[in-house]
Amino acid sequence: MTTNQQSLLTTILGGAALVFAGTVVSKVSGFAVKSVLAHQYGPDGFGTLMLAYSTVTTVLFIGKLGFPTALARYLPQTEDWGERRNYIATSIVITLAASGMLSGTFWLAADRIATDIFNDSSLSPFIRVFAVAIPFLALINVISGVYRGMVNARSRTLIQDVLKPLLRLSLTGVVVLSGLPLLWVANAWLATFVVTALAAMLLLYSVEPRVVGSLSQISRVKYFKFAFPLMVTSAMGTLLGNTDTLLVGGLLGTEAVGIYDVAFALGALIIAIYTAFGFLFLPVFSELASEGDTDQMNQVYSTITKWMTLLVAPVYLTLVGLAPTVLDVMFGPEFIAGRVALVILLTGMYLRTATGLGGQALTAIGKPNAVMVGNIVGVVVNIVLNLILIPAFGLIGAALATATVSAGLDASYFFYLNRRFDIGLKARETAVPLFVGAAFSIPLVVVVRRLSVAGLLKLPLVGIITTVGFLTAFLYFGLTERDIQTYKQLRSNQ
Repeated sequence: MTTNQQSLLTTILGGAALVFAGTVVSKVSGFAVKSVLAHQYGPDGFGTLMLAYSTVTTVLFIGKLGFPTALARYLPQTEDWGERRNYIATSIVITLAASGMLSGTFWLAADRIATDIFNDSSLSPFIRVFAVAIPFLALINVISGVYRGMVNARSRTLIQDVLKPLLRLSLTGVVVLSGLPLLWVANAWLATFVVTALAAMLLLYSVEPRVVGSLSQISRVKYFKFAFPLMVTSAMGTLLGNTDTLLVGGLLGTEAVGIYDVAFALGALIIAIYTAFGFLFLPVFSELASEGDTDQMNQVYSTITKWMTLLVAPVYLTLVGLAPTVLDVMFGPEFIAGRVALVILLTGMYLRTATGLGGQALTAIGKPNAVMVGNIVGVVVNIVLNLILIPAFGLIGAALATATVSAGLDASYFFYLNRRFDIGLKARETAVPLFVGAAFSIPLVVVVRRLSVAGLLKLPLVGIITTVGFLTAFLYFGLTERDIQTYKQLRSNQ
């Protein structure tokens, strides 16, 4: 293993550790918000809020225009700081203009959307509130793309994973404790997005105060040509994430949305680790791609995938083993109806990690069109499957459709990456510790499930068992010299 390979892996792991720490804060506060709202307003009220929020955020891609990912790829490859500032300024100005128009359109169309699409006029005021939030959410995303491109995990984590979730938790708590109507929760979230966007801009200007300028005509065309397929990819990714929620709302009603949303949120816990590694993976992999270093690209990809798969395993097994308990403890007995959907979603999310960050790797290599086409096909298949399976199987059908398409899409990206660029996985390094960890943990999880103790005690107990099981298996059967050297360099850089 070369010194450069070790340095790159350390950069990704160090960024992943920081982003994951922030993600823990974000997820914990997010679950606290959802738990409080679920207990306070029940599945129907909670579902109304989440359906309106999902409806508006589904079209957020139009406001972002693909700039967050484009910045993450272009900034590491641009050595001239003046040109970097121009990319940033152009992205922010166009984002604000596009998202502002989108916001006005949704605000005016709120009544039609609520009554014609969902047949529920009570959604209208919620859609209007979240429509106002569109420019602020878009700005937060674009500035996060700037931090990602600058390999600045600290600033991104501070804004996205600390300030925004904690502020939303605080304001939501004030609303609930004051006994105010549900619409005030939507207003509290709007206030959160406004404050976070302003803070993000102030922090960006403190890091790079001269974010002004304009790109040359040639650079602008090249940049926009790259960003456009990313906008489509982002749109398809958003639709993949929200199609099931929107169709559950349209076919089964807001109460079903409330139950399904908490199952999906728990399933997305696995993606937290996936996202943490992906934050710095794209700019680092992009730099390797620009140098044409296939050997290092292969090494980085296989190592990151192994780490992700083994880190996610204890979370997956804990949530699958105690699905009804988790839903009951965190959200209340009304939400246990989503237990099978939760297991299906968790399995789909876990399979995504097993094939690695193929979509991001293709984007870094300069093949965003391949990801765009894949996402378009995925969205079409997802919509068709949801329309077939939701009427037949309810929430289970929605979970089956989403899990199948999500896992299949990531697998297709990996196979394309493998065949076209000869980037693969070291299967034995991952499979052996995974099997040993599962063989150790599963019998003990079954035993704990049958114990006559409170759910609050079962959760940490199973979490400890699975973590110890997979960590021990990794240390004895999966640890390589590459892992040890990366860990030592990470410690020395602290």
